[in-house]
Amino acid sequence: MEKKCLPAGQEERRGAGLFQIGICDDEAGSRALLAGYARTLIQHQGLNFRLQEYASAEALLSAQDKPEILLLDVQMGGMDGVMAAKTLREQGCGSIIILVTNYIQYAIDGYEFNAFHFLKKPVEYERFCRVVGQAMRLVYRNAHATLAVKCEEGLRQLTVRTISYCETDRGGVLLHLPGETVRCRRGIAQLEQQLEELLRGKDVQQSVVSIIADLEQERE
Repeated sequence: MEKKCLPAGQEERRGAGLFQIGICDDEAGSRALLAGYARTLIQHQGLNFRLQEYASAEALLSAQDKPEILLLDVQMGGMDGVMAAKTLREQGCGSIIILVTNYIQYAIDGYEFNAFHFLKKPVEYERFCRVVGQAMRLVYRNAHATLAVKCEEGLRQLTVRTISYCETDRGGVLLHLPGETVRCRRGIAQLEQQLEELLRGKDVQQSVVSIIADLEQERE
């Protein structure tokens, strides 16, 4: 029997309507600026949020609870942001990563660990709102996404965020939900692909197009 965690972005959310944002930067002034932007953006929309700051990549990696949206500085003392992001992905972390950097060429490195977007220092509030706003919409969509599965009792619609993990079992897949296990009639690879397309596909494609366009503008 093979047990697998769900693809990135499918952990059960801790608190409906609560956006969890993390800022990792070794410069206190940069953290304060981005934190102020985040508070202004989210409070202006009347939303609930939890903000966590990390003064180093090591502090981020050692934190037990990772944020849903992570603003990650690339150039830091000790471990840099690129290595931290790769390590997070190796650990199975599904955070939406937004790189913060002085040099736009680092944005290309984000493809290696599925970075959502980038912000160029000095970060302007208008661009911050656009990029982080896109990430917030993705978080909201993921939290409300549903998956249609064929099971023994017929077709069911499952809320993706309530699925803890899945595992293969006698030619099918067991989906573990709080207080319930659902047997699905499909392979685990097919299920994972469907979940990835459902939760990330369209937004990542749009983000990649947006990143390329932004890079071209920066070089002009």
